[in-house]
Amino acid sequence: MAAAAIRKAGVATTVVSLGRGRKSGPHAAYPPTARRARGAATVYLRFDNRPIWSELVSLVAGAMAMRRIASKRRDTILIVYNRSPAYVPAMLVAKIVGIPIVLDLEDGTPPAKPSLHSFLRKVADRLFDTLCVRALLACSALEAATRLRPVMPYYGIAPANANAVRFMSPTVTVLLGGTVDRDTGGELLADTVEAIRQAAPPWAAALAIEVTGKGASIPRLAALAEQPGAPVVRVWGRTSDADYAAILAATDVGLALKPNHGLLAQTTFPSKVIEMAAAGQLVVTTDISDVRAVLGNEGALYQKKDTVEALAAHLEWIVGNRLAARALAKNGSTAVTRIGDPARAGRQLIDFIFSDVP
Repeated sequence: MAAAAIRKAGVATTVVSLGRGRKSGPHAAYPPTARRARGAATVYLRFDNRPIWSELVSLVAGAMAMRRIASKRRDTILIVYNRSPAYVPAMLVAKIVGIPIVLDLEDGTPPAKPSLHSFLRKVADRLFDTLCVRALLACSALEAATRLRPVMPYYGIAPANANAVRFMSPTVTVLLGGTVDRDTGGELLADTVEAIRQAAPPWAAALAIEVTGKGASIPRLAALAEQPGAPVVRVWGRTSDADYAAILAATDVGLALKPNHGLLAQTTFPSKVIEMAAAGQLVVTTDISDVRAVLGNEGALYQKKDTVEALAAHLEWIVGNRLAARALAKNGSTAVTRIGDPARAGRQLIDFIFSDVP
C-alpha cells in the first residue's frame, strides 16, 4: 500500500520480494515472477525450498536483482524492511554503485542476555546503520534503536472504508484477529470470557466474540466456542482475504491487546489498530506505543491494565453505551484516515525519502 501511494504521488515503485517460503516437503524450485499486487509492481525472486541451498539462492538472487536495477536506473533509492541478514548482499551492491538505502524499522530488538546470538544481532544492527542513510520507524520510541538520522515515524496507509453501520444490531460483536496468543491478548480474552460466563451478568447475552487467525490461544478459544454460555464465541481460524473483510465489516469492536508491559510494547506499532479504526470499528487497545498519538484521547478505549476486570469493564460499557461507543469509533476512524490518507502519506514518504539524498 505504501508503494502504491508513492506511485500515485509521482514516483515509480517496485516491490522486490525474496520469495521466501517453507523449506520442507518435496524439493521444489520457483522461478522469478512479476505481477501487480494491490496497485504495486511486484517482483518475486527465485526461491528454492532445499535447506541451506534455499538461503544461498535468496542471497545471490537479491544481489543480482539489485545489480540489474542499478544498471538500468541510478536515480533509485532502496528501502529495506527490517534488519534481515538476507538483504545484506543486495545492500552491499547498492552501496557500491551509490544507491542510497533507507531502513524501514518495524520492530525493536527485545533485551537479551549476553550471548553469541545477541552479539551477532548487535553487529547486524550496526551494519544496517552503517549502510543506510535514514530510517522510517513504526513508532517514535524506535528512534533509540538506531543511530540513523533523520528518522520519521510512519504508521501506514489507511484509506477510508468505514461503510458498515456499527452498533445497530441487538448484539455487539467484538473481533480479535491476526496472531492470537498470550503476547497479543489471546489468553486475556479467554480468561475474560470464562470470568463473564461464570458471573453471568445480564448484559453478556448481548455480546458476541469473533476470532480469526492462528496462534497458541486458538485451541482454548475454540474450546470456549464449543461450550454454552454468554458471550457466544465463534472461532474462524485462518480465512481468505474476502472472508476476513466480511467479518471485519460485520463486527463493531476491534481488540488490540498486546500487553502494556510486554517486551515490544514500546518498540513496535500494532498495525491492526490502523486497519480496525479505518474500517469504523471502535478499537479497545492497550495503551502502548504511539497508539494514543494516532487515535487521540477520544478515539478509542484504552486499557491501562492487562486484567480480566479491565477488559470486562470495557465490554460492559460498550454494550450499555452504544451511541457513545459509536461516537468514539467515528473519532478514531477520522483520526486514522487523516494520518493514513494515501495521497498525504505518499507525499510525506517521498519528501522524507528523497530529502537531501545525493
